Amino acid sequence: MLSVPLMDVDRCIGFVGIDAVHRQVQFGEAEQEMLKLFAVLLVNIKRRRQAADELDQIAAERRSAYRALQQSEQRYRALFNNSRDALIIIAPPDWEFVTCNRAAVELFGFPDVLTMMQYSLVDLCPEYQTDGRRSDESARHWLEQTMAEGTHFFEWLHLDRQGREFTCAVSLNRSDWSGQTVIQGTVRDITEQKKAEQALKRQSEEMARINRELQRLAHYDTVTRLPNRNLLADRLQLSMHQADRRKLGIAIAYLDLDGFKSINDQYGHDIGDQMLAELAYEMHSTLREGDTIARLGGDEFVAVLVDLPGLEAVHSLMTRLLDAAASVVEVQGMQLQVSASAGVTFYPQSEPIDADQLLRQADQAMYQAKLAGRSQFSLFDTVRDKALKGQQARIEDVREALQKDQFRLQYQPKVNMRTGEVIGVEALIRWQHPKDGWLLPGEFLPLLQDHPLSIELDDWVLAQAITQMQAWHKQGLPLTVSINLCAMQIQQPDFMTKLRAQMKRCKAGRVELEIVESSALDDINQVSEIIDACSELGVRVALDDFGTGYSSLTYLRRLPAQILKIDHSFVRDMLDDRGDLAILEGILVLASAFDREVVAEGVETEAHGVRLLELGCELAQGFGIARPMAAENLAAWIKSWQPPQSWLNQER
Repeated sequence: MLSVPLMDVDRCIGFVGIDAVHRQVQFGEAEQEMLKLFAVLLVNIKRRRQAADELDQIAAERRSAYRALQQSEQRYRALFNNSRDALIIIAPPDWEFVTCNRAAVELFGFPDVLTMMQYSLVDLCPEYQTDGRRSDESARHWLEQTMAEGTHFFEWLHLDRQGREFTCAVSLNRSDWSGQTVIQGTVRDITEQKKAEQALKRQSEEMARINRELQRLAHYDTVTRLPNRNLLADRLQLSMHQADRRKLGIAIAYLDLDGFKSINDQYGHDIGDQMLAELAYEMHSTLREGDTIARLGGDEFVAVLVDLPGLEAVHSLMTRLLDAAASVVEVQGMQLQVSASAGVTFYPQSEPIDADQLLRQADQAMYQAKLAGRSQFSLFDTVRDKALKGQQARIEDVREALQKDQFRLQYQPKVNMRTGEVIGVEALIRWQHPKDGWLLPGEFLPLLQDHPLSIELDDWVLAQAITQMQAWHKQGLPLTVSINLCAMQIQQPDFMTKLRAQMKRCKAGRVELEIVESSALDDINQVSEIIDACSELGVRVALDDFGTGYSSLTYLRRLPAQILKIDHSFVRDMLDDRGDLAILEGILVLASAFDREVVAEGVETEAHGVRLLELGCELAQGFGIARPMAAENLAAWIKSWQPPQSWLNQER
């Protein structure tokens, strides 16, 4: 056998050989050379076949790529031509139109693509863009920048064939077109969108303006343009925080214009508002940076003065503020002038306090300034305020005591000293305090002067006294009961209605009402009518504490009270004080002249009774006769009562 390798360069890809089968053969060099040539021939044939296969594969790949490219171009052209956005192709260096789609033709108002291609990019732009730059310069700049960077987006002002301007969103992209580097532009008309944006912007600006106006209305006074009550509250709170931090005080001034009402009444509210605006400007001009002046309403203003080192600075600022409020202002040719009264309080104080309390303090001080003569300022008195708060607390204690039934009535007998007859009793209120024990009227009734609670207390006394009178009647004691009423009670429109309702309960006995003389003289006509109405009910009226008020012949003649009760102070001191004795004698003469019954209070000794009887006064009450006592003790006292013999021996 003879064989040789099939060598493809340096790689053995197989073997080729010849052999002898039936007989032995000795192969020589000729056979070897022939076999080597045949091996080379086989390798070359194989190489050619492989090369042909590779060429066929490359050709197939090229045909496939070409078909894919054709399909891609067809798809691109379909997309290009059918796109709703206007698409244009521009080629450097002259930037002429290469082609465009149907949407671009319609956008710019041309009949077809060929017609549009006759125009240049600059032909389809106004001379200047909205930023003021020339269109040709800006277009060339954007195109060159896109060639360098690959893409760019911007807004552009275009013209259509008829010269109509419209705003477009333009997107430029560098790309290849049939082997040429070009720029594809996507142009979208956003004119309506821009109009909508402008409309929305205007709407937003209008809403912002309305919000600013609402904020101004919410925080500023419409007449004076000063901060109103809401903004004042914010600034006062901020000033208080800053005062705590800086360790400097602030002053709160409450101002009220004096005589401004007459301006409104005489000239009308329009003139008044103009005057307020002028005065507000003048007052604001006197303040320092950081200070605030606000209008609360009407003719009331509040100033917050900050960072005050001491009281002297307040005096200077308030003087300037009041001078500004008293400025002469010209309104519609008229020279008008008012003044102002102010109250001032300070922060911080020795005790915790809030903004509302500070305003109330300044308001109270302002009223004190008005009472003092107006056109001045008054400082808030914390000592007096504490006293008022204490008084209010005591009033609330009285209210609670009335609700909890802590009040009791005691009764002091009234007698005829000459005969020893008990002619009646006076109902006197006491407070059975759970801690302080029995309290006399002087310890709580003064608190209720001119307070509505005094009416409630009088209603209770009237009802209790009449109930007790009826109880005595059942015991065989038809006594006359005197009941004290405050001035506020008898001035109530429904007083007689309430009295009539109570009198319907009276089966026996008589009711007397005691009215303090000074209160009766406050409105003598009204009190006279009430006394007459009481007389029609069978109720007699006594003027209590007579002689301590403004007693005169005129008043005594006009007041139809049936009884005069001489104040105990004159009776008590008449034995030693000639002046009191003279007053007492004068009262007795007046009573006799006007046919009035007289009862003397304050008979403390037998000598007082003797002297009164000598003067012609028989009816009396006092500690020398009996102290006030509980209702259940009265019957026993009446049985045991014996007047001094010196009284019984007195002749008329």
